[in-house]
Amino acid sequence: MRLFVCFAILFAFIACSQKNSPNQPSKTVSQVNAPQRGADSFDPVRSMLGSACAPCHNPGGKMYERLPFDQPDVVRANREGILGRLSGENKIVLEQWLTEDH
Repeated sequence: MRLFVCFAILFAFIACSQKNSPNQPSKTVSQVNAPQRGADSFDPVRSMLGSACAPCHNPGGKMYERLPFDQPDVVRANREGILGRLSGENKIVLEQWLTEDH
């Protein structure tokens, strides 16, 4: 039952994020890896953490109040712990964002 609830929350989060930007095309892997500057340079990281760390660190999750991963300063402050839990493309996306000049 808990697994079902977790998946339901994840799908609801994905559906809500897609409703907020219906005219925006989805990003390809090359677009995610492309260096970005400014306010939306955190968007690929937010998206990745939204799926990789759901549902706990997303709004409404049990860890969101202590560690909200949709806030860039929180992600920077907890970089070692987050990187230790990620792998593959997810880890690369976060490492690239952390090394950029913000």
